[in-house]
Amino acid sequence: GMPVRSTADGRLYKPLFAILCVDLDGRLNLNAHGSLAQTAAAYAQQVQPMGLCWSGTLAGGVASVSLPRGQGFGPADVNLNYVLSPSAPTDTTLYQRLLTGANGYQGRYGATGVPGAAGVDTLSINKWFQYAGDSANNGANNYWWGFLTAVPPAYVRDSYGTPADPFGAGAVALDVAGRPLWMSHMGESTADNPYELNLGPSVARGLPNGTPNNPFSPAELERILRPFDKDAPGLPARLLALTETTSGVPATSVLYQQRHSVTTESWDLPVPGVPMTSAATPTAANTRVADLLKARLMATAASGGGALSEAQALARLPQLLPPDVLAGLRMDINRPFGNGRADDANNPGIVDAPATPASPKQLTLAGSTISVAASYDGLSTPGTLAANPLAARQLQARYLYIMMLTLADRASLRTAFQLQPPATDPTGAIGAARAVAQWAINAVCFRDCDNVMIPFDYDPSYAYDNDISHRVTGWNTGTKAYRVWGCKRPELLITETLAFHDRKTEDLDADGGKVGSGDAHNDFDQQHRPQGSLFVELYNPAGPLEPSADATDRNPPFLAGTDTSGARHYVGCVRLNQTTPQGHPVWRLAIVAGADMGKDLNDPDDSLRPTIERSVYFV
Repeated sequence: GMPVRSTADGRLYKPLFAILCVDLDGRLNLNAHGSLAQTAAAYAQQVQPMGLCWSGTLAGGVASVSLPRGQGFGPADVNLNYVLSPSAPTDTTLYQRLLTGANGYQGRYGATGVPGAAGVDTLSINKWFQYAGDSANNGANNYWWGFLTAVPPAYVRDSYGTPADPFGAGAVALDVAGRPLWMSHMGESTADNPYELNLGPSVARGLPNGTPNNPFSPAELERILRPFDKDAPGLPARLLALTETTSGVPATSVLYQQRHSVTTESWDLPVPGVPMTSAATPTAANTRVADLLKARLMATAASGGGALSEAQALARLPQLLPPDVLAGLRMDINRPFGNGRADDANNPGIVDAPATPASPKQLTLAGSTISVAASYDGLSTPGTLAANPLAARQLQARYLYIMMLTLADRASLRTAFQLQPPATDPTGAIGAARAVAQWAINAVCFRDCDNVMIPFDYDPSYAYDNDISHRVTGWNTGTKAYRVWGCKRPELLITETLAFHDRKTEDLDADGGKVGSGDAHNDFDQQHRPQGSLFVELYNPAGPLEPSADATDRNPPFLAGTDTSGARHYVGCVRLNQTTPQGHPVWRLAIVAGADMGKDLNDPDDSLRPTIERSVYFV
């Protein structure tokens, strides 16, 4: 504590302090949340489908609708205006001041008035190398923005399965068929997106005017947090001046009333944000995913044996967990599988085709003329754990599989997914392992905008606990008897069918008279061949604003029409008469007898496949 002091008249006293500690997490971050796009007038207006040459395409037959903005891309989706103005989102006066400056003070974007430097920053280009939207830097136009009015090679496919929205300004609506429509985005360029602002721990904050970018500092926040203290006027007043409703009167700042809702600092802790089950937590000290998995690898059963030493377990971890998780960070679910381009001549239109390329895919990063080989495992080039795009996807599925069976309640999974009959899966571990493996490879496959199914060989021992016969000692898929295939979204669904048979019979005078005439020919007459009819309704889950999976140089998108200015407009669709390069039909309906309806046309055992009565092709 502080030493005893004395007053001028000799009285002694001991200084005491009342320290108030306030958790600043879980608040709106004045540096990270929000974007300039949210201050534009269009942000508060109703949205309309972009680039369509027809109207009334939204669910309910309306031409426009009010919708929430943003797709959860990141912190910038959170709109700060709702703590700054009671008339948000239409009144953006204080919001614009906070970002770009006013009253002689810089906003958080400093002298440039935009995140980072004006235009596309070099580091941002490199971060977005899987995206083709910045044509001047990344080599082409993104197909989500190009296919509506052009055909290849005016645009190329990249790793993004939906339009990128780093500005948090876009909206997702439904068309009349219930399919998604992406609308009111800022365009294909990522220039000046809010994530170009550097908020690293070493970046200076609260600097004098003239600084290119100038995030708010904790000292500036402190002026707001303790407005009633005697020394508060001596603290920096920038936040107050930018948010005051009466110019020159700091007491009118709206942040005084909102001081318990905002912060300038927010940090993530490298620990799971969920409570652990008893099965997942060998000891109370194990709180990180890597610690939990290491404890499992080192566990010993009553009979001993099968376990790994600590050194052996640590050596195994890089094969089982992603490098970012081992570093105490969150897993990058969008880890690259290549260079993010459809540049495989043998697999046109497929981004990072899951095949073994003749040589590693090349990247030329911004600010450099030197090409470097892409890494398929994020650790080395081309990759020790994964040496091609197919192995990269399988490694990503392994990471998800291991983490799920490390963190989840395995006992509950074994109960829920036990195979039937129980004799084939006494503990339920086989079914649990298969279910988690299927989920893992599905999550990986759904990242791709194609119809390629990926195989995944998994080690089922991770679904057990301490069964000595199924000891977890590493990663061993054995004889590849445990394999699942990633499922894709179907391109077509059968939603309704109708079949009937017309016997073509009539009641004629010919051939002995009509029915009921009393003669020997008391029946109907059939002069024409009977006719059977089958009607099948097919549904395409993809929306008209989504490029079709086969829209390549060989198969340009479908031309929907030409508007009054002569511009052509295309839509995504499925071509029922599409053929393979060898001329074989891609789509066909297989008609089977009733007894074979439950059988699988692709069953590996030929004897278990149904007998096809006939096939229907589209021409």
